Amino acid sequence: MKPILVIAVLAFAALSLALGQTMNKQPAPIPPTDLIRLDRLRADLDFLTSAALEGRLSLHRGADVTAHFIMAEFRKAGLKPANGNSFLQEFPLVAYRPDGRGTQLKLHQRGATEAFVYGSEFRGGFPRDVTVKAPVVFAGYGITAPEYGYDDYAAIDVSGKVVLIFDHEPQERDPSSLFNGTGHTRHASSPWSKYANAQRHGAVAVLLASEPRREHRGPFDATPPTADRQGSRLSAPLQAFDEETRIPAFIVSDTVAAKLLAGTGKTPAQWQEVIDRQFKPSSMPLPDCTVEMRVLNAERKQGTSFNVAGLVEGSDPVLKKETVLLTAHYDHLGVHEGQLYPGANDNGSGTVAVLELARAFAAHPVKPKRTLLFV
Repeated sequence: MKPILVIAVLAFAALSLALGQTMNKQPAPIPPTDLIRLDRLRADLDFLTSAALEGRLSLHRGADVTAHFIMAEFRKAGLKPANGNSFLQEFPLVAYRPDGRGTQLKLHQRGATEAFVYGSEFRGGFPRDVTVKAPVVFAGYGITAPEYGYDDYAAIDVSGKVVLIFDHEPQERDPSSLFNGTGHTRHASSPWSKYANAQRHGAVAVLLASEPRREHRGPFDATPPTADRQGSRLSAPLQAFDEETRIPAFIVSDTVAAKLLAGTGKTPAQWQEVIDRQFKPSSMPLPDCTVEMRVLNAERKQGTSFNVAGLVEGSDPVLKKETVLLTAHYDHLGVHEGQLYPGANDNGSGTVAVLELARAFAAHPVKPKRTLLFV
């Protein structure tokens, strides 16, 4: 199925589900299928991925043009501004791109030093240039969850240390796990929550490794040539999503994690098995293990970016106080070393789908009972 057709099918499905119950009681003069226009989806996607928008990199002209385009389309469709009298919500942003040659990770162990390779063995960045050298502490999954009686930091002091932690959550493949069975809780929703937790416990940096026994693809796992081509670029821009996170973090490969844990007598997979089986942390200082982390940025830019938010108000006097969000991010990777990264899948397609749904819901004479917020 062609990508643009997939967008149209999904958009139609969302519209039909949202209007279905209301239309059964009050037939609409306009069939929902007439409101999703394939030609408009194609035109919007062609525009967002054009060279004129320069890859829509945050804090650059192309992203600002995209934000104002979406705003204009929301206004033309008849949506209400969600931010007072404005469709735009300003927020401060720091965009930065690490220098793959200058960003370093070194392991000092048993009198020897080993330097790892940026891109294939570790990745990461930080909004400012920084160097950290400190002993390493293994802190399991890096989770503090009093609601589940679980805390990887309960019996360990990580003040002034670098913490090595696994991604995701304990017992993730166990349907009876306290951590929402095979689903996720907030503790696995984003690595940023783990970085912030490490920071709260006094750590000076984080090394994040994919849990060894995993069913999801890790950041260093092999992928089809086209699947991760853009995401794996060494110079791909990163963004500081959380200004409260003040410590650097690197994502490390399985090989690096194994070398860090080599002096413990167990492999990473064995430590994961112990933690998952006992549902009990196995946190500990790593013997004779110090790392040196250096972040050097090739580019750093600070400025103001925009969310674009529009409302279709619900029709039910009670239920309209509830809000359903339909969201997508419009920014992408920009242009680097002369190559344009247009971002059709990430996430131009999602952006045009949300935009087309906004037009359709605004145009339909039968409004949903709940308020819809398009961002």
